[in-house]
Amino acid sequence: MDGANFMEIDWCQGLDLDFVNLGASTLFQPLQGDRDPYAIEVAEPAIADFYPQANGFLPTASLDFSNSTPGASLPVSAISTDGNNYAQDIPDAIISEIVRESRWLLWQTHTEGHETHHDVLSRLEPITIGDVNSDLTRRAEAIFQAPDKEHLVHYLKLCIYLSSNNLMSQCSTDSLVSLIARSNSYWRLKALIRSTTNTTMEIFMSNLLASAAAIGDTEVCRLLIAAGADLDAHSGQTVRTTALHRALLRDQRECARMLLEAGADANLMVDGETPLHIACSKRNAIDVVCLLLQFGAHVNPPQDCAELTPLQIAVERDDLELVRLLLEQKANPNAFTTSKEGTALQIACANSMNASVVELLLRANADIDTRPGYLRDKQVPHPLADSDDEDLDCIEISTSLKPAILIAADNDNWEVVQLLLEEGAAVNASLGRCPGRFFNDHNGDYDTPTVYTPLQAAVRSEKITMTRMLLTAGAQIDARPRGEHGHTALQISAMVGNERLIEILLRKGADIHAPAGVYGGRTALQASARHSDTRILAIMLREGADVNAPPARHQGRTALQIAVAAGSTEGVKMLLDAGAVVDSDPSLTEGVTALKEAIRIKDLSIRDEILYLLLRAGAYTEVTKGPDYHAPLHVAVESGDEKITERLLRKGASANLGFCAETRLTPLQKASSEGREDLVRLLLDDGADVNYPAHEYRGRTALQAAAERCHVPVVKLLLMHGATIKSKRAKNKGISAIEGAALQGSRELVELFLAKEPDVISSDPIAKQRVIGLALTSFRCDVPMLELLLEGGADAKGGSRSPLERPLLQTAVELGNYHIVQCLVSAGANLNHRWKRESAGNVTALQAAVSSRDIDKVRLLLERGADVNAPANENGGRTALQMAASQNNRTIVDLLMHHGADVNSLPSPRQGRTALQEAASSGFLQLTEYLLAHGAQPNMRAAHFGGVTALQGAAIYGNIRIVMMLLQAGADINGAPAIEQGRSAISGAAENGRLDTLNLLLNYHPNTEEFEIRKKQAAKLALANGHLAIGRFLLAYRKHSSNI
Repeated sequence: MDGANFMEIDWCQGLDLDFVNLGASTLFQPLQGDRDPYAIEVAEPAIADFYPQANGFLPTASLDFSNSTPGASLPVSAISTDGNNYAQDIPDAIISEIVRESRWLLWQTHTEGHETHHDVLSRLEPITIGDVNSDLTRRAEAIFQAPDKEHLVHYLKLCIYLSSNNLMSQCSTDSLVSLIARSNSYWRLKALIRSTTNTTMEIFMSNLLASAAAIGDTEVCRLLIAAGADLDAHSGQTVRTTALHRALLRDQRECARMLLEAGADANLMVDGETPLHIACSKRNAIDVVCLLLQFGAHVNPPQDCAELTPLQIAVERDDLELVRLLLEQKANPNAFTTSKEGTALQIACANSMNASVVELLLRANADIDTRPGYLRDKQVPHPLADSDDEDLDCIEISTSLKPAILIAADNDNWEVVQLLLEEGAAVNASLGRCPGRFFNDHNGDYDTPTVYTPLQAAVRSEKITMTRMLLTAGAQIDARPRGEHGHTALQISAMVGNERLIEILLRKGADIHAPAGVYGGRTALQASARHSDTRILAIMLREGADVNAPPARHQGRTALQIAVAAGSTEGVKMLLDAGAVVDSDPSLTEGVTALKEAIRIKDLSIRDEILYLLLRAGAYTEVTKGPDYHAPLHVAVESGDEKITERLLRKGASANLGFCAETRLTPLQKASSEGREDLVRLLLDDGADVNYPAHEYRGRTALQAAAERCHVPVVKLLLMHGATIKSKRAKNKGISAIEGAALQGSRELVELFLAKEPDVISSDPIAKQRVIGLALTSFRCDVPMLELLLEGGADAKGGSRSPLERPLLQTAVELGNYHIVQCLVSAGANLNHRWKRESAGNVTALQAAVSSRDIDKVRLLLERGADVNAPANENGGRTALQMAASQNNRTIVDLLMHHGADVNSLPSPRQGRTALQEAASSGFLQLTEYLLAHGAQPNMRAAHFGGVTALQGAAIYGNIRIVMMLLQAGADINGAPAIEQGRSAISGAAENGRLDTLNLLLNYHPNTEEFEIRKKQAAKLALANGHLAIGRFLLAYRKHSSNI
């Protein structure tokens, strides 16, 4: 085809509208009613400005229904002959649904019924131009008015335009197919698609075909296939996929057959998934898989596929017949496309309980030793093979690391285990090359401990016969990864409490002294101690197990501690009689002691008996070393147990024993924090230091702890006993008593502290700066509270406040009401304190006020002198004007402009937008016009990361009218894109499927060598994102020679 004539043929066939007549455009005119006060008069652009001697057309939905009647312009054979007119053919319910769908189509971000039809119609303005706008607006108005015989025709016109510009969702397209079917309007669709052939119709047909296939409407599918719809085109606004993929996903088999018979690609991959992948994942998949295979589907996907192979999927679903079919079709049983999943055999060992699938795979020569976690393929080693990198994520690939026989054993598939043994599977395959963190993440619990050998699995499942068989086959009885991870078979037998297995393993030479595994392991004796039945424990003691064997390095416990925690009185007696140390080094057990575990026992009678045994055995009531261990008294207070607390104090426990290692609080501080007045009184009576200093890290004095939790009775009790209000706060993350009261918004406590120490705020520079900010975070904060703090000397100015801290006034704006903000402003709060935050967001009070859309706060701050042009947050944020523009808040925009806002303030380097870029990207037509009229520069450069110029933003979102407006205002069509994640205007339109906008930009662009390069770049992006028709259109696009 002659390139110079391509565009004419493509767009002009079937044209009835005069698209060259843009002079009638409503470009800057409001749809109805009075003129928008922000709409500035701008000269109407001439068509030659945008289509310089070009193809003389616009790439719009070139189907004119302006004179449509039920039979107008349609083939006679397609017209109904039942004598009823259109209005009678379509029920009122469907007409009402057309109205609802039209509203949703035009305003998808608003709930139906919240906007008038005029508001909804305004959504057409930024995305249409010229006669297209006039025609679509007229049709939309007709839909929203009284029921009309042409509703479906009008709705189709809207759908064609929006669909061809990627502005119509899959859900709405599905609804359109349903409406056509329920109104029996297939003949109208047939006439429609026969009336023209162009790129617009091509895109619409492919989108409609995908929805018809998904819904299962074979009639629509047949019509579209016959009309030449692209069978392999992608559809969808976000997740783009093909008609065949959608038919298979929705199990629409007849539609899938029609597509395949018509030539749809049975191997087309979308996001790493072929049609065969989808089919294999469905129930009763045999028929549809056979269908795909009949049309050439490959059973072995390419290696760059991100999914499981079809065979792996079939095995995972335990579909025996499907597995057989795929293997008969030469599916590779050893293929895998990702090392994060197991082979088909590994998957079968995990899922199949009847061994039939495993037998099929073995007959097909499945490799019993392949482990993708270690080997990506036979030539390329997986990083895990020679690395102990602790940062590798082993959670996702644990199955692929394990040998098939272990997987089978782990899942109690003992028939499979036996089958694999017969096939020569290694009974002692090692997991030693796994990173150490793997074993920590896969430690299991003591009821179902993780196993790493088939023997361990057999013991855990208490399969005595299988245990004997594995031992006979040569299973190493004490084997475990690296000799230190997990549990030995004997330790597991002790955990499950099976005497026969213990005796068998001991007779076979199991090491009763094997140390506990690194992560949460237990020796055989320690594992035995958890049972209330002490027979297992007796066996271990009789066999000479070390009663004081060291605990595991991580989460370890001694045998005595385990018995105590289990509430086993008899076990505790046996261990103590065997010489168990009652006070082992708590540093080896994360601060846990036997006495601590006893205090936590819920059954009071058992607790008292075990406490008696431990105390009689000489258990220390004090900490054994250092000031920061978890002593029994700490546990008693933490548990809120007054009886045990009193008993420990009588036994000699010191009320001033120091800080708990976990809470960093003394017993009195902890009791005060919990508001336990009874315990506070008990500890004070026993001599607890009411002013014991706070721990240097996150510590609290007793008074600080009580005030911070607003325990008023405890605060008063502590004050009665001489607590100091001005006690020093902790060096790191500390808080004073007055700050704690402010944090809680407790006016009662603030008044109490100020009455006793009037200068408690003014004499403390830190409190002076902090109390206002702390009070603002409380839901109880009000103006009287702030006035009380201010009278006490609090500083509202924030002069010495760090830039890393949120400004006081910004906090008030974000969390408080207008009167709180007014109170702080009147007190001299810094209006322009700038927050140097590391994350995206507002950094000044004014920006926060604009963000909240609170015009009263905005006006107050501006009138008091807030900097209207404070720069945007460098890590992602907006100036006040940019924020207002992003919200299309014209009232606040006008207010900011009145106070001198810079319409061209620089955007944030990270995904920032100028005000004009915000408005243009968002489709805010009147605001864009207003900003341009007030000096906004259309060529402000894009932000460094993810930014756009105004033209790029409008093009990306398909705002064609704004594109025209910007071009007329001098926007550079070749404006530089963002350095990172940027797109040119033409590329952005192509990548996002904005056909009409793209064609406008192509026609406007001068015919230069650079143009050809940009066109090819855009085509590549369009094709990569599934916009095949647009990609082809770009590759075939040629300018007339007169433009050169």
